Amino acid sequence: MTLEIRPKHELIFQGPFNIDSSVILNLANRGDAYLAFQFKTNASPNLRSTVKRGFLEPYAEENVKIILLPEEADHPYNESSQYQMTVHWTIISDISMNDIDNFWKSNASNNQDIHHIHLKCVFTNENSVESFALRNNTKQISQGTQTSPMIPKRSARFFSGWTHNFIHIHPHRSQRLNSAENPTSIESPSIQKKNRFLSRFKKTKPISVTIGHGTISVEQGDITKQKIDVIIGTLIGNTIDRKILKEAGNEANDTFANEYERNPHSLIISTPPGHLNCHRIFFIKWDPYANGIQLYQAIADFVWNIVQNVIAHDFQSVAIPIGGDQESTDTLKIIIEAMIKSIQKQIIIRKLSIFVKIIVEPDEQFIYNALCEKILMLSNDDLSEAALQSVATSELIENDQLSYVISEHTDEYQAVLTQFDEQMRYLYTQMIQIERIENKRWYLQYLAHKDEFKRRLGEDTERILYHGCDEQAANNIVTKGFSRNFAGQHGARWGYGVYFSSRANYSAAFALPNNRGEKRMFLANILIGKRALGDPSMRVPPVGFDSTTDGSHIFVIYHDAQAYATYLIVYK
Repeated sequence: MTLEIRPKHELIFQGPFNIDSSVILNLANRGDAYLAFQFKTNASPNLRSTVKRGFLEPYAEENVKIILLPEEADHPYNESSQYQMTVHWTIISDISMNDIDNFWKSNASNNQDIHHIHLKCVFTNENSVESFALRNNTKQISQGTQTSPMIPKRSARFFSGWTHNFIHIHPHRSQRLNSAENPTSIESPSIQKKNRFLSRFKKTKPISVTIGHGTISVEQGDITKQKIDVIIGTLIGNTIDRKILKEAGNEANDTFANEYERNPHSLIISTPPGHLNCHRIFFIKWDPYANGIQLYQAIADFVWNIVQNVIAHDFQSVAIPIGGDQESTDTLKIIIEAMIKSIQKQIIIRKLSIFVKIIVEPDEQFIYNALCEKILMLSNDDLSEAALQSVATSELIENDQLSYVISEHTDEYQAVLTQFDEQMRYLYTQMIQIERIENKRWYLQYLAHKDEFKRRLGEDTERILYHGCDEQAANNIVTKGFSRNFAGQHGARWGYGVYFSSRANYSAAFALPNNRGEKRMFLANILIGKRALGDPSMRVPPVGFDSTTDGSHIFVIYHDAQAYATYLIVYK
């Protein structure tokens, strides 16, 4: 029984350090009992984690972001900083989320079974190959060599020591966002050259672009002062959400409280406008702990839910706020890219005449400039080319082509590659290409199925999983989807359906090479719904269930529309 972490010994932060830096720390429970954990640091508030404490279910894993705030002029980060992050963990019974904080308060000092993993911080300047490590030695507990199946779902439950969220992205120091001339913007060096041009937009007229019959607009202002059909908040209770409810008044607050008490797992809570100059306020659920390609998907789902509910109520305009809170530059980069592309995509595929206004808080000049950059690129690009650069849901563009090779220079490519490489490192030698699948008919079927799952179950049970196969099967999947006609080709231990795994290194065993030595693996969106333990006799899931599983990382589906292949990864 042990907690494994990656990286094991050091947190390596890459400079420059005049902006936030971050490292992803992976926590993995390798046993069959619950583990409680908490983070401690000797460098608060400069060094912090997005989660303070929580617990991991058996065989579960979770990524936690460790954030390093910008250095101060009189206290630069170097070998004398001696920063350290410590992970405390212990075995526990299955306690409730409300108990985890009290558990650590009462057991932190007197429990002899609490283990400690010390991680030293290493600072590397981007202009130097020299790394500066702390003088303190790293004390790492013995991990052993046992391996166990893991469930990389959101099965780690957290005590929210502070809110980590999507539509609030705040810089820690004023020097980070002084102006568009910040040389460490989220954009590539070629894009940074436009910053002088963008600086003229500071607190001026809105920037708008026409997409099909719709419009996307970016402006600085107060979300509660907008005259619009719908104002958007989230269900994670960030600063902007609280402001919306405060300004809306008692009627909106009472409606929100009653609806949340009635169904705390709701995907949306709709309230009357109260004192706001709109018709409705929608508070939308989303996953605040997503990262990488999951973050892309979380934002795409967030935008999809907004658009779905706006058009369902026959509204024509919506305002979405973006502010700031504790996000690194890399995360901000993904958020802005995915939000603009997802809005553009929904307008195109649904052929909407809708006005989407993105409201940036007045002091967030950096975010405003970045958003303006994105929509200006949309306005200057050919529309079909811009749409093809979007993430996995641009399937509905009128085009007969079913897959597109993604440029390795895009954020989308890097997000898929990073997730694949985390599990397949040392198991492949060359990445050939990554293709985005765009199958209109298949995607429409999947969307309808996804909507039905959400209504029926009251929660999002979509997972991003892997499926390995040979080249001929891959070609069939791109054109025809994950057909059950191929069920049983590699056994049926957990049911006679189509198999997926959360572990790429497991799915790799079924990715048979072609005569050039190339292997193929899909990254797919899967609706697992309610799961039952499978067995070879099952040709359909038990009554009341949607899929079967081995209880760990394998999931078997029995309906073709339960899966949508998002990416095809070709490698050696």
